[in-house]
Amino acid sequence: MNLTDKAWITTAIKCLIRKRQKAFNQQNDEVWKRLRNKVIHSIKIAKKAHYANKVQQLKQENSAKWYKELKSVCNIAKPPSSIHVPNVDPADHQAVADGINKHLSSVSQQSPPVCTEDLPAYLPAPAPPPQIQPWEMYNELNRIRVRKAGGPDGIAPRLVKMFACELADPLADVFNSSLKEGVVPTQWKEAVVAPIPKELPAVVDKLRPISLTAIFAKICEGLVAKWVTSDVWTNIDRRQFGAIKRSSTTHCLSPPPPPPITLGGKPLLAVVVAKVLGIWLQSNLKWDKQVCESTKKANKLRARNFEGKEEQPLPKICYQHGEIRENCRPVAPNPTSITWT
Repeated sequence: MNLTDKAWITTAIKCLIRKRQKAFNQQNDEVWKRLRNKVIHSIKIAKKAHYANKVQQLKQENSAKWYKELKSVCNIAKPPSSIHVPNVDPADHQAVADGINKHLSSVSQQSPPVCTEDLPAYLPAPAPPPQIQPWEMYNELNRIRVRKAGGPDGIAPRLVKMFACELADPLADVFNSSLKEGVVPTQWKEAVVAPIPKELPAVVDKLRPISLTAIFAKICEGLVAKWVTSDVWTNIDRRQFGAIKRSSTTHCLSPPPPPPITLGGKPLLAVVVAKVLGIWLQSNLKWDKQVCESTKKANKLRARNFEGKEEQPLPKICYQHGEIRENCRPVAPNPTSITWT
């Protein structure tokens, strides 16, 4: 056995592989095919046993490790990728990382920093900033998704949710003090940036930065965003679809719903099918419902002749549905489509 062997490979499987290769080298096709099928079957059984004994329980205990082991079992390997930075040796990973950081930070460094003294219309504020109560902070901490990745602070979301009751009071004080003083803690400004290439081969000009910030910073940013959105919501244009919750480009491309029709100040209920003066009307301007109801009623009728004989069923009327759908109007029954029973 070698260190590079897969976890499910056993000595029996390796022995079969050697016998298969020996039969192949000897050009013994019958033995080689039999051993080939036996090797494939043995590997499948070994993989299933390995997953049941070593991998399956990781799905609840450690989802990241479970996914890693699952990719190993399925032989899914991601090819190594390198990002080309001009005038930097690709083998020097630290220099490549510094080049990427310099390029990403250059976007924000092009503009001068905002000076609060240049905002006389907003500062000083006429009212104090809103305050968050400990129980509100507890509710926010209790809604954390434990499967989310942690930030540069190294605090796991599962740990924060577990001790939400103990962390609610001090975190609320820190957040309220930050709003009152207008200063964001330095640790909350840090982020772990993962550069995701937009295209291959990856170049430094075609990167999408994915930032992993501190878990406490994301909670406080969400609270501020909620307050700001509630204040400006009435001033947002109805044609705004970006950065709006439960809104996407699909809503932008789809036509807006028609305004409701009112009668006597009350909106009328929109229906698909309605019966008016004995006629079934459909919203798609077809007559399928009317044809079905008329045919059903005609087939139930019975006629009595004047001599007192027994009932004779009327002919079953078969309308030509295709012609009705094409002309969008009811037509008389075709005599050739009348059948007697």
